[in-house]
Amino acid sequence: TDPFPIPVILQAPIVTPEGPNTLNVRWNGVHDSLNRIGGYIIEYRNSENPIWIEHSDVVRHEPGKVQYQGKLTGLTPDTLYFVRI
Repeated sequence: TDPFPIPVILQAPIVTPEGPNTLNVRWNGVHDSLNRIGGYIIEYRNSENPIWIEHSDVVRHEPGKVQYQGKLTGLTPDTLYFVRI
């Protein structure tokens, strides 16, 4: 197979709260003219824990689509979370 360098998302995701236990996550996908990207994984952690947790769902990449979104639920209220794609 042909080696494929994994593209990097250049901008941080936009994270907005939706109630005390949920965060909405939006980001711009990467350009993939050869359609090699299968999807995006949202990872998160709280400020007390250095270990990143993978969100259970993979957000599928769609050719030509620019904006993607996901939702983190079941979070602890009044807690600082870090999110990455």
